Amino acid sequence: MNKKLPIISVVITNYNYGKFLNKSIRSVIAQTYKNIEIILIDDCSTDNSKDIYEEFNKKIKIIEHKKNKGIVETRNEAIDIIKGDFLCFLDADDYFDNDYIENLYQVLIENEADVVYPNWRLFGNTNEKFIFDEFDEKKLQLQEIHITPASLVRKSGIKNLRFESKEVAEDWDFFVRLSLLGVKFKVADNVFINYQIKSDSRGSRHKEIEDIKLFLDILNKIRKENKEIVSNEEFLLSKLKIKFDVIDKLISALNDEKKSNIDKDIIIRDRNKAIRDRNKAIRDLNKAIEEITQSKTYKTALKASNIIKKIKR
Repeated sequence: MNKKLPIISVVITNYNYGKFLNKSIRSVIAQTYKNIEIILIDDCSTDNSKDIYEEFNKKIKIIEHKKNKGIVETRNEAIDIIKGDFLCFLDADDYFDNDYIENLYQVLIENEADVVYPNWRLFGNTNEKFIFDEFDEKKLQLQEIHITPASLVRKSGIKNLRFESKEVAEDWDFFVRLSLLGVKFKVADNVFINYQIKSDSRGSRHKEIEDIKLFLDILNKIRKENKEIVSNEEFLLSKLKIKFDVIDKLISALNDEKKSNIDKDIIIRDRNKAIRDRNKAIRDLNKAIEEITQSKTYKTALKASNIIKKIKR
């Protein structure tokens, strides 16, 4: 190992991703940054994962769970056992470009940052790219920027913070709370994590309204710690705006296609579907807002908030 460079711990988390695992592990071994501690934690997989990762047992440290603990406990275990000064997670179905760690580390050093987050290059069911803005605490809270566990994180900045949310958005919850500790975040403009989108991914298992309720539960929990956090109303309006922006772009693209010689019936059909989707989004979000605002918890919190505002005046 190169003693001039600090150790960066890359933790590959795996549960039944045997068919992707070889590529994921090799992408870490091939990094141009050479002082890397590679740890693979297998969360009691039932597929052929063991056959794959055992081929690399001389190059990586392997930890096998005897029972499934879930991604939250697995990541917290990793934070406690790594030797590196810096930490980067990799889900076993994703992979790094060869210079990924080196580029993140360069940005971190040049900007004296504590967290450097990449853009996303999606693959699987789509091949889109997501380019994120410079860090803004409020944008993170509103989910207008997304910070992946594949970010490079200075371990000393984490302190006693650990992953908590086991229902949904454990990454978002963690990084929102980390940002409130005052650590410095920086986007790596030209660096991408190769992030796989699958129909059975964790994020697709919950219905949208259920997700929104869980997101608000997370915000409410953080707010109890007397942290500056966006209001539930701001969050709901942001989710609505994001959905409309996506649908509006689709409608605009379909209108542009209509001007070309593409089959007019197909264009009209797709455009009308996009409009119907937008109208459904309005109805769904209104329903979610109505359910949330009519709940006893919300009414109690709102009453308490109004009392506090009067006291501050």
